[in-house]
Amino acid sequence: MDRILRYENLTAELSEVFTQLNIPFDGTLGVAAKSEYRTDRRPYQQVFNEEQRRVVEKAFAKEIQFHGYRFEP
Repeated sequence: MDRILRYENLTAELSEVFTQLNIPFDGTLGVAAKSEYRTDRRPYQQVFNEEQRRVVEKAFAKEIQFHGYRFEP
């Protein structure tokens, strides 16, 4: 693996990768992969309570640290 792309920057980062690989990319994926799953669009700070936050932090501790994520207040 040469690179990990962040989902929140997926289109821009895919554009960079495809440019490096000399693959045409029009800047769209043609699908909204996660658009059907999350109907509650509030920020996560308003959705998670403290217990849920701790569960997520524990379950995904490696990923959170690796990607430099953190829960914002």
